[in-house]
Amino acid sequence: MSRRILFVDDEPNVLSGLKRLLRKDYEFDVAEGGPAGLEQMGEHTYAVVVSDMRMPGMSGEEFLAKAHIEQPDAVQIILSGQANLESTVAAVNEGNIFRFLVKPVDKPNLTAALDRALRQYRLVNAERELLERTLSGAVAALTEVINLVSPAASRRTSHVVEVVNHLAPAVGLGRDWRLRVAAMLSGIGFAATPTDVVERATLGQDLSPAETQMLERCPEVATQLLGPIPRLEGVAAIIRAQSGRERAPEELTIHVDVLSVAVTAAEGIARSKSINAIVSELDTHGWHHPKLLERLKTMPVTAGETIEERKLRQLAVGMTLAQDVSTAAGVMLASSGTALTESLLERIRNFASSAGVDDPILVTTPAGSHRHR
Repeated sequence: MSRRILFVDDEPNVLSGLKRLLRKDYEFDVAEGGPAGLEQMGEHTYAVVVSDMRMPGMSGEEFLAKAHIEQPDAVQIILSGQANLESTVAAVNEGNIFRFLVKPVDKPNLTAALDRALRQYRLVNAERELLERTLSGAVAALTEVINLVSPAASRRTSHVVEVVNHLAPAVGLGRDWRLRVAAMLSGIGFAATPTDVVERATLGQDLSPAETQMLERCPEVATQLLGPIPRLEGVAAIIRAQSGRERAPEELTIHVDVLSVAVTAAEGIARSKSINAIVSELDTHGWHHPKLLERLKTMPVTAGETIEERKLRQLAVGMTLAQDVSTAAGVMLASSGTALTESLLERIRNFASSAGVDDPILVTTPAGSHRHR
């Protein structure tokens, strides 16, 4: 977690004074003016940003507004003269300012404000990280349940997650938990759809009007399931808007675009389309972010894997099924292409003991992996 501080002022002597005053106490950078400050923020992550208000070219108010967009977690402090009160009040009223210090400020007051700001940054980020880990853990458990209930939906979702993870960094969303969770839950609505319908849709096979309507309702079903869960409102909005029926809030537009591209790409890959063909198809839509399409072109194609038979006792987490797995009575346990997890292995072994399962099973494993007989 960052402890770095950024000081922005248009007066070199003020910045020099801060260097002399604080060089032994904090890790910090200085920037002469707003544009230089934004450039620094593009290179480093800051816990605290301290800015003057009256600066030529780009005012402190304008700089802090842009700085909040660039790094919304950074705690903002104003260090300015009394003559700038009007613009200072406007900035404070925006709700992003943690402290207002008046020049000249002595070291005890300055360090006290910086220490409180650093504590605030740690507190907010620790709470957010705990929330994200809690939500991610709960979502992972939920996706495991979906895996057991609807293997076809689970396999589709795993492909979407893979593509989202590849695309997200291209538009600065590599660490965005809402997009990650939206990808993981994008197929939750398919759990209410018959497995064979999901499978045929994934492969591009013909569907009846009623089956098509089932699939079209999946984002709505997902939204209904997620709606009552606190903190997942944004996730639900991303999934709902991905269908194209509704618009998401403006700040989530790029999230929707990433998920939409990922869903189309995952479906295309499942139908054995080339990456170039998928990119061309998406390009005809005319509204996808060009960085996403460029990034998609670099999507790695799975290689270096072999298909082989494994006994039930030899199956392991990380292998991928290369065939459908059913009981002797025809109950589907998992579909081809599903990655094996601890819970899925437990399910297969339990059914093998009680109802019988064909053994051995075809699985995909990394080339050269050691085979235990």
